[in-house]
Amino acid sequence: DRDLALVIGATLISLALFFAFRREILFASFDPDFARTIGRNPSRADALLFVLLGGAIALGVMEAGPIVVFGFLVLPPLAALRVAPGLGAAMAISAAIGALCSVGGFSLAYRIDLPTVPTSVALAAGCWLAFTAAARLSQRRFFRPRAAARVLLALRPIVTAGSLGCGLLFGMEPGSPEASRGTLPDLASRPAVSVA
Repeated sequence: DRDLALVIGATLISLALFFAFRREILFASFDPDFARTIGRNPSRADALLFVLLGGAIALGVMEAGPIVVFGFLVLPPLAALRVAPGLGAAMAISAAIGALCSVGGFSLAYRIDLPTVPTSVALAAGCWLAFTAAARLSQRRFFRPRAAARVLLALRPIVTAGSLGCGLLFGMEPGSPEASRGTLPDLASRPAVSVA
């Protein structure tokens, strides 16, 4: 309970600080010369950004593990930057990719009996590769962005169903009731578990 309260409190404080100083952070990150020109100090905004990022990484590694933190810190934004028209859209697309890869990776790992974290990160890497390939095809004029937008709009109900009811979408069955203390469940009727 104490760790969860620490993570929630740190997240709320980080969000409040980031929201309060978002312009300074954006100026310092994307155009420090312009920030100096209008009288802002980019080194302070950079320091604040690095403190917030370091805190998020430290808490995330303690709670979720290094693979998921670094995988979801890098791969969804890289994928979003390939297709987003602006920074706000890139942030929204990145959050959507992260959420869908997390839910989809968990569902896939549950269905195929794989470890959850590497499956989710591999799914995020697959999204990045797919978005990179789509961006390159778009540059070569083999790929039409309007047609891709229509396809994505057609897939929206599937994505919504996956995020709202991934258990039904992937055919998951509810877990078996817990065995009473001191007894073992009957494992002979269950399928074998394979470990890669």
